[in-house]
Amino acid sequence: MTRQTPKRHGFTLIELLVVISIIALLIGILLPALGAARKSARASVCLGHMRGAGQGIFTYSADNKNHTPGPNTSGRQLTLLDNGYAFKNTPEEPTQNFDWVSPALGSSLGLPGDRSARVQKIFEEDFRCPSNSETYTDQAFGSLSVPDESPVSSYSMNSNFMVSWSNNGSGEIYQYNWVAATVASSVNDPTQLDRLANMSGKAIVMEGARYVDAGSGDATFNGAVKQVGGGNWASLGPGISVLVSNGNPYKWGNEQQQDNARRYAYRHGNDAMNVGFLDGHGESLSQEDSRKVDLWFPSGSTVLNAGDTDDPEDFNGYQVQ
Repeated sequence: MTRQTPKRHGFTLIELLVVISIIALLIGILLPALGAARKSARASVCLGHMRGAGQGIFTYSADNKNHTPGPNTSGRQLTLLDNGYAFKNTPEEPTQNFDWVSPALGSSLGLPGDRSARVQKIFEEDFRCPSNSETYTDQAFGSLSVPDESPVSSYSMNSNFMVSWSNNGSGEIYQYNWVAATVASSVNDPTQLDRLANMSGKAIVMEGARYVDAGSGDATFNGAVKQVGGGNWASLGPGISVLVSNGNPYKWGNEQQQDNARRYAYRHGNDAMNVGFLDGHGESLSQEDSRKVDLWFPSGSTVLNAGDTDDPEDFNGYQVQ
């Protein structure tokens, strides 16, 4: 007797459609979760950069009489000599007088000695927020250059702890007299960390970089050796951005300004930005919380003109905590 082999049938059309529908449903469910996970991972990497930056600045300070890097310290010769300065091309040497990344992190990041290569490595690789997709559309001044469509610098140091903002002082050092008209400092030299209190509550680095055109949203790289107002490397931060008519990425007024702020600074979920503090820890701050003057100025300082700050809760005579 011949035994018959059962016939095998493929999927019916209905069964195939059911399988496809289930797969499509699973993809629809999982994709948002995967997208959120990717965004969270990017924000975590960025926050790690903030912690590393704060720790690097603290280490630099410990090795340099408690001073922070900046145009009056690590970049002082560049400030004084401007284009007459002869570069030594070492990883720790500032590329511009406000460059704090090279002095604070050049050795630990293994940055190259060549200035242009170092800036490119900082902006594109070693110190780039993974959520930063913006590129420079123009370049102005100076001999230092970046490649076409180079990523915009991801981070800035708080320039209120880089320069003097007293109305008194030597013309040889950088000082912001117009900041002193808004906030009276509680210390003679805010660049010296041993004179500061509440270091766990003071923001030293933040997301965002300067030279963003407020109208178009385009960003310009400034190649001058001697920078002003922080240059490509530093900013007053969102607590006092109203004083800066253009270039500041933290304004939150009209629709264009909010779009600029989201692209260049508030890059993470729910309009959050990452901030590094003087004690080396990092935090993710909402757009509203990032504007508190307590974050950006030494404790005990006095707000003289609350209308010049972006903190809705301060007032004339407010004592910075």
